[in-house]
Amino acid sequence: MSENEFDERLSKLQAQLKADGIKAYVVNVTDPHQTEEAADRYSLERRLLCSFKGSDGVLLVTQDHSYLYADGRYWVEALDELKGTRTELVKMGDFGVPSLQDFLIDNNLFPLAFDFSTCSAVDFKRFAKLGSGKIVDKSYRELVAGKTKGFKSTLWKVPQELLSTTYADRLKAVIDELKKVGARSTLVSSLDDVAYILGWRGYDTVSSPLFYSYLYIRTDGTADLFVNADKEPEDLLGLKIHPYDDVWAFLQKENRKPEATLIDPLRTSQRALNLIRKPLLAPNPSQLQKSIKGPVEIGETKRIHELDALAVFRLWHWVTKHIAENGETYTEYQLAQIVDGYRRERKECYGLSFPTIAAFRSNGAMMHYMPDEKHSAIVDNKGIDPILLVDSGGQYYGGTTDITRTWCLGKASAEYRKDFSLTVKSVMDLASSVFIQGCSGIALDIKARENMWREGMDYKCGTGHGVGYMLNCHEGPNGFRYKMVPERDDSHELMPGQIQSDEPGVYKAGKYGIRIESEILVVRHSQTSDGLFNSFENITYCPIQREMIDPKYFSDFELGYFNEYQALCREKLLPLVEKDQELKDFLIKETEPVVR
Repeated sequence: MSENEFDERLSKLQAQLKADGIKAYVVNVTDPHQTEEAADRYSLERRLLCSFKGSDGVLLVTQDHSYLYADGRYWVEALDELKGTRTELVKMGDFGVPSLQDFLIDNNLFPLAFDFSTCSAVDFKRFAKLGSGKIVDKSYRELVAGKTKGFKSTLWKVPQELLSTTYADRLKAVIDELKKVGARSTLVSSLDDVAYILGWRGYDTVSSPLFYSYLYIRTDGTADLFVNADKEPEDLLGLKIHPYDDVWAFLQKENRKPEATLIDPLRTSQRALNLIRKPLLAPNPSQLQKSIKGPVEIGETKRIHELDALAVFRLWHWVTKHIAENGETYTEYQLAQIVDGYRRERKECYGLSFPTIAAFRSNGAMMHYMPDEKHSAIVDNKGIDPILLVDSGGQYYGGTTDITRTWCLGKASAEYRKDFSLTVKSVMDLASSVFIQGCSGIALDIKARENMWREGMDYKCGTGHGVGYMLNCHEGPNGFRYKMVPERDDSHELMPGQIQSDEPGVYKAGKYGIRIESEILVVRHSQTSDGLFNSFENITYCPIQREMIDPKYFSDFELGYFNEYQALCREKLLPLVEKDQELKDFLIKETEPVVR
């Protein structure tokens, strides 16, 4: 798609804004359920108006300008991809940069229009506080992207042997919470919560096994599901099933009653909230419930992490042999295809948890860079710091994975070895934490980030996120970051059974990106007269490139912890490579202890 095509559509939209008397229009990339990776029929509008390819970022279109608001994860990528277009990057969250809402007020950009159905109630509240400016519920999606075709969802049921609870258990848990807060019902709008409660999955979004739907639950145990299924699910679970779009008329009728309906404002659209007579604003009860994995989910997740680690380890061995040692060259896209293929060799793997990031040299500094067949750098072993970052994950019958490893395929500079060592040190410092029950990821983030701050560096993202079970790769309400972020629900206290990523990094524009990402499980550590204490268990089993470690940056404890982790990886992978002597030798070599 040429740069002129983006600007031509932009001009067409701006002409319509002038005709309608609209001074500004906000374009989101999400859907009515606030899904991170929305289907094309929702995300296509921004992608057709703006050359930025990232999965997040809000476009503000005025009658004569266009602005992309993106956070620090995307600044390097956005600056590059917006070159030559009329859209200007706004570094959202940067020092001295006004928020989108402040910009609208300062420039009196009213009437303001956006689609209330794709705006969460939380986001709408920020706009509603802008004063007396007129806000209009309006979408120009059809003008930009054409008319949306109807859709059907294909549903499939998670085998009960892969779950610790039944549908009846999960439904009762939600109802019990509704009764505690005095609600008669709840509208579950977030797709991962619907899928979790029902125990069903689908194929409607890019990487998460979700299906477009709403679920309305009452405390009397009855429930209504709104979904366009291609065929009736085999087990209706006592649900009453309606067409997807009937939810609006249903809410108007159902909520004439005066009893409270629980609504999660972060995951429910303002359009839906407007139809609720007596809303009780609170997180979906199932958010916390699904984050705490049961014994079956934990056991299965550990099992599939062994298979997943093997896929990444095989890629590492492959690039070492073909590129680092033999001097061959391949594209980033080809390497992404190789690791994706290794995963798909396993019958347990039914997809990827997100499109694979394979980023070489300076591309690694773009946190969410993804190569495609036409735009992909050549990976070689030439020069100083030929650094390859691979961030990938799989969807398995038995769990969801997310792992990043960074490898040097040639000669490393002292600067890189220091940055790599600090990254690994940060990963281990967080993973080795012991903390009292009640502690959240906000309290623990400093364990990883301070190593970077002492060097005057910072990575412009959280240190880690919750990970779902056969669901979203990014899942709340647990995670790691150093401050509260209004649009992120990841600051809940950490509970045994929760899984999160641990992924600090160093990103240097024009040079390289380093990220080491493993998943860790919250487990009970001990109980004393002072309370309950928790710790983390490593459940990602791919070793880290030991020869890039400079032990002078590690304490004795940190070096010992690193070597223990490498030994764990050897233990888990050795049975899987026993029949491949070359791979086995590589595993043994790369998991030898690092000594001073």
